Amino acid sequence: MNPKNSKTWCINAFHSISASNDGSTRPCCVYTTLKYDDEYVLGKKTIQEHLEHPDRIQLQEDCNNGVRNPGCVRCWDEEDGGGESKRVRDNKRFNQQHGLVYFEASLGNQCNIRCRTCGPHSSSQWIDEGFDTQYNKIYPIKEYQQHVQMFYKSFEETSNFWPDLESHLHTIKHLEFYGGEPFMSKKMWSILELAVEKGYAKDIEVHYATNGTLWPKQADVWKHFKQVNVSFSIDGTRKQFEFMRYLADWEVVKANMVKARLQEGNLKLGWFITLSNLNVYYLPEIIKSFRVLDFAGFGCFLNLVHSPRHFNIGIMPDDIKQQVLAKLNTIPKPTHSENDSIWRQLPGIIGFIKHGTPDLALWNTFLEELKIHDIYRKEDYSQVFPEFAKIIGYSND
Repeated sequence: MNPKNSKTWCINAFHSISASNDGSTRPCCVYTTLKYDDEYVLGKKTIQEHLEHPDRIQLQEDCNNGVRNPGCVRCWDEEDGGGESKRVRDNKRFNQQHGLVYFEASLGNQCNIRCRTCGPHSSSQWIDEGFDTQYNKIYPIKEYQQHVQMFYKSFEETSNFWPDLESHLHTIKHLEFYGGEPFMSKKMWSILELAVEKGYAKDIEVHYATNGTLWPKQADVWKHFKQVNVSFSIDGTRKQFEFMRYLADWEVVKANMVKARLQEGNLKLGWFITLSNLNVYYLPEIIKSFRVLDFAGFGCFLNLVHSPRHFNIGIMPDDIKQQVLAKLNTIPKPTHSENDSIWRQLPGIIGFIKHGTPDLALWNTFLEELKIHDIYRKEDYSQVFPEFAKIIGYSND
């Protein structure tokens, strides 16, 4: 980086990989346009070949020459608005500039639950339901079975990806794992053990997003790493949590969060609330539960569902938005400094709703999909979320 390209240069263009469940990669999780063909996936092409893909070479040239690459639009928008983008944060954070520094991956679709906002691409538990409710209109069963293989082949135990990742451990400073459910990946744990054995672990930060249903017996390996962040995806509590995270047990998850809190050392913990049309109306209750349950040491973070689009809270009809916004405005200002982070995040959520474009077609898709899966699972959204179901006129009768 130099004075001429300081406004466009990004370490992620050169030294980072963000991998999707199907093995395709981008420079980072917010990059929008880089797409490879079906053969250009991890396990078939090496990490180095991904780093040298022609599209990425063009991105690197743009970074070096002070050109704003269109794939980085999310960072440009944040910076133009006066915010600190991922580009800026990561340039500050990682001063090493050789080899693969930052690696994050959704490790296939192996999972033990079936979240409402998910699908076969990220949960093996969704495979049958996905076919029975949607994909049987697109594929014969054998073609569908072949189709879903793309969501786990790159990260199965026999994949060439794993020894390839091992060969890059000596330069990696950050590992980030999603799923499926990342704790279920045996090879991921093998990678961490190898990092300890080789003496690399002390320089590596590890981050997970977990559904919270499992507390790994291998967790002792984490004490060797520079830092480990575990983010629990908690989109509600009790029956609402179990509706959102189908097959999960709230009491089990809560117990695992207590286990996590009792760990000593380098562990940082987070309660991540992912907001969709299903649960955004109940954000005040979720935040209250977070405070009442008193998970000391947990940060609380608000995320948004962007895909599937019909779950996006920006597409709600205006009259429904107004009732949601009125409910969010009842969230009390925190009385303790540890809750300030929640309060600081709320304007962004409210602004996202206000500035989102209502889309009646997507909203109708949301209602239709809600009913289809209620019937399939023998559940009833209106029984678990009665106030909002009344507002939107929903019934699965």
